Amino acid sequence: ALVGAMHGGCCVVNFGDVKRNDFSDCNIRAEMDITCTFTEHKSMAYGADWLQNTANTKCERESMIAASCSFYDQKIFLWNTAQNSPR
Repeated sequence: ALVGAMHGGCCVVNFGDVKRNDFSDCNIRAEMDITCTFTEHKSMAYGADWLQNTANTKCERESMIAASCSFYDQKIFLWNTAQNSPR
């Protein structure tokens, strides 16, 4: 999952098995692993989405490009999640 985490920047998160507590549907637990972070935004990163590459039909880690935007400085970045750096 690609997350716009406000003052925490943006990150790519892999979730493990989701488990529910038998007593409440609101209590959901999952293992999570942050595989990539992007903190070049100088203000809140409030939006993020994957950039679809229609020329590459394989979803390879090397070709995963994300777009993210920030609030106060009004900037958008394109960045490669494998390299963890802005483009």
